[in-house]
Amino acid sequence: MQPDLPVLRLGQQGPVLHFAHANGYPPAAYRPLLEALSGHFRVLAAPLRPLWPGAKPESIRDWSPLADDLIAWMEAQGLEHVVGCGHSLGAMATLMAALRRPELFRALVLIDPVLFPRWFSYLWRWLIRLGLGERLHPLIAAARRRRRVFESAERMYELYRRKPVFARLSDEALRAYVDALAAPRPEGGVELRYSPEWEVQIYRTGMLRDVETWRALPRLKMPVLLLRAAASDTFFPQAANLFLRRVPQTDLQVAPDATHLLPLEKPQWVAERIINFVREIENFEEPLHELD
Repeated sequence: MQPDLPVLRLGQQGPVLHFAHANGYPPAAYRPLLEALSGHFRVLAAPLRPLWPGAKPESIRDWSPLADDLIAWMEAQGLEHVVGCGHSLGAMATLMAALRRPELFRALVLIDPVLFPRWFSYLWRWLIRLGLGERLHPLIAAARRRRRVFESAERMYELYRRKPVFARLSDEALRAYVDALAAPRPEGGVELRYSPEWEVQIYRTGMLRDVETWRALPRLKMPVLLLRAAASDTFFPQAANLFLRRVPQTDLQVAPDATHLLPLEKPQWVAERIINFVREIENFEEPLHELD
């Protein structure tokens, strides 16, 4: 991960918590959640590769490079024994990083990870090989059609406020998302900071490493908090139950009346569970990391 990228930093005390964002949702989109955590943690949220200037979508063929990026960035910062937290894509990048370099993490918080049942992973591999993946994945078509340019951030907010997918977000949460995603254009107006091309590539390359992840899960020995949205269309009960069997030291909690956008829809609910989880597994009074 490039060391000179802007990193969202919140909080002055407590254990270091790194938050990894979802596909299409820059770190600042989670500001209500991260601010709720900042009274208890030193929160860091570094952008994943799709937000790097000049990064090409074709630079990844699966999600493993995103885990390598996170590991490289943590090493460059001199971080270890961090609370690794992530949502969706970010949860998977964090999980894969912890499986490769467990000494970098003291605990994991995985929020509605994109981890499908194993049979679905095998099916997706075959669909990709047959050239059918893009035609059958509903989010790829939606990403290709996504509007890129808006007259203003306010107009973008007004249009997004009408979308059913954001119906459960408070006005504060939706504004945080729009402010994070809207990049000013030199000629006026705003455009998407997270490109549809990257969004499509993330969808296309998802699930290709899930089989290996399922096999590696029993090696995970650190405490895990697994947060699942009751109405998730991404992390199904079958996958959650298998995760519990593979990683028995996992605390699974299900958020009622929530979708895959759980940390944006219920930031206080998520923050309370993270704070309580870490409070139960360690002493908050331990020495802090020295951060630049």
